Amino acid sequence: MGRVAPEHKFLLVETLKKRNDVVAMTGDGVNDAPAIKSADIGIAMGSGTEVAKTSSRMILSDDNFATIVFAVEQGRMIYDNLTKYIRFVLVLLVVFVLTFLGAALFNIMSGEPFNPAQVLWIHFVVNASFGFALGFDRETPGLMDRKPRPRGESVLMFGNLLTTGLAGLAITVGLLSILQFSNSHFDSEKIGTSVAFVAFALCLIVAALECRNVTASVITRETFDSKHMNRTVLAQFALAVLTTQMDAFNRILGTTSLDLRQFEWALLPPVAVFVLWEVAKLIARRQSSRTDEADLTPPAGGSSPKHSEGGPKLISQTADTRS
Repeated sequence: MGRVAPEHKFLLVETLKKRNDVVAMTGDGVNDAPAIKSADIGIAMGSGTEVAKTSSRMILSDDNFATIVFAVEQGRMIYDNLTKYIRFVLVLLVVFVLTFLGAALFNIMSGEPFNPAQVLWIHFVVNASFGFALGFDRETPGLMDRKPRPRGESVLMFGNLLTTGLAGLAITVGLLSILQFSNSHFDSEKIGTSVAFVAFALCLIVAALECRNVTASVITRETFDSKHMNRTVLAQFALAVLTTQMDAFNRILGTTSLDLRQFEWALLPPVAVFVLWEVAKLIARRQSSRTDEADLTPPAGGSSPKHSEGGPKLISQTADTRS
């Protein structure tokens, strides 16, 4: 659109929005302000008028359109890291609720599988550490190749809820089973609680790694591309061991020293959760691949599938190009 009148710019933006398109409007002059204000994303040039800057949601201080792509990439990374942390927290909450509920129903440890100090440790040491690691995680490979999210899509989608629910259930079953087994096998509630506590911490390490991507396997080189995550995983693994081997932690958390065989039992739940989670991701990848193949398959008439509407539209009106 060249040499568009101010009222026509506004009309074009409104028309595209009525088609449920996501509209970005760029401009630098006073006459661009109404359309910039009306667009979903109003973008003003840094060298433009104050009216255009005030009406916009984004200002290109360098007057470079490539900066828009960088801003979109940063926005996607922040949102993606937020969803990683939300998935991890939901798994943790599901585990806590189901574990204490299951212990009460099946009379395991008199309904108190973990004492208050251990619960606080999980929340403020394990959860907080992985929260920082996931929040400042590196950009997920292929993030800019993803299709734009539908307008108004909730963070708590069915896929996320299903993943966190099944993962939380699997961890709960593992913790309650190892807790009941350790109590009877070692004939000591303190040993049983200590084994389950270590298993819980190790399961959360697995959950943090798996929550970085909904479908991608963690058995890749990209799993270890984040220094924050690598340091957090190593630190939490060391702390999981030290909480039972140091007298100071034993007094604070109510744990007891474990031998090598007891640590081996504590490894069973996280290993089982890891295997089940990887199998579920494999099934999800195959299902997604079949869906993509079906979408790309031409209809019976032989014509190519149409591109879906609703993609981003860019109306550019600058002082130099007027295009």
